[in-house]
Amino acid sequence: MTTGFEWVALAILLLGITMVIYALVWLHGIPHHIAENNNHPHKSAIHVACWLSVFTLHALWPLVYLWAILPEKRLQVDVNRSDDGLAERIEKLEAQLAQAQSVDSQHHQQQGS
Repeated sequence: MTTGFEWVALAILLLGITMVIYALVWLHGIPHHIAENNNHPHKSAIHVACWLSVFTLHALWPLVYLWAILPEKRLQVDVNRSDDGLAERIEKLEAQLAQAQSVDSQHHQQQGS
């Protein structure tokens, strides 16, 4: 025969388990909420990754969190940027290389004769 204390203990146990499950689901939703508040361009992908993290035993969660907090500007790379000084530096390096190769070839000719 069960006593009233056993029913109370069972209720506390079930309430505790329910609260832990709710806390884990809430915790995994944090990156999605951050992405929505920051208007992140990948917020829907972050939301899917949050749920995948639940099923991968939380292995993806730190990566998803970092993905959500990265500013949008860091995700974009400007490949059309031109560097005017770069062309000059390349020309100087090519001249130095040609000079070093000519000195090296003269040194080999002197040793060979």
